[in-house]
Amino acid sequence: MTLLYPIGKSLYVNITNLCCCKCVFCVRDITDSVGGSDSLWLDHEPTMDELKAKRDRLKSIKTLDELKEYKLQKEEELQDAKRKKNELEEISQGISFEDATKIEKLYNERCEQWKKRKLICRNIVDVLSENMGEKPSQVYEDLDLETDENNGYVLSFKDRKYTINEV
Repeated sequence: MTLLYPIGKSLYVNITNLCCCKCVFCVRDITDSVGGSDSLWLDHEPTMDELKAKRDRLKSIKTLDELKEYKLQKEEELQDAKRKKNELEEISQGISFEDATKIEKLYNERCEQWKKRKLICRNIVDVLSENMGEKPSQVYEDLDLETDENNGYVLSFKDRKYTINEV
């Protein structure tokens, strides 16, 4: 049973068999169907509930403008996703195995320097505390010296790798 049928860009309503079919644009007096629709002659007069149900289904369908806007939105999202994908690909290709090895070597060298300098500082504080007759913690406080531990960090060496951990 065809209640609605399109012709070109227009949508026509067919809700009764009681019409005399004499409108200038009406095709029902010429043919039983049009534009791929079933017969325009209804097998029964539709009830108000059937018409409302058809209307409600039509309301849930997006308009052409809404579909165009949705398409633009999805195209923008796709372009954004492609841009992010390209950025990630560039980043992932930016670090070769050789570069990663160099970076790790430099990192370990810096950590080794950190460890040596920390030991030198401790030795200086130990000498000062011994000569001043105070505990090393008091010397750190008197001289307003910061330690890694007081700032929440610990440098550790395990499995031939340095790691900086938060305390």
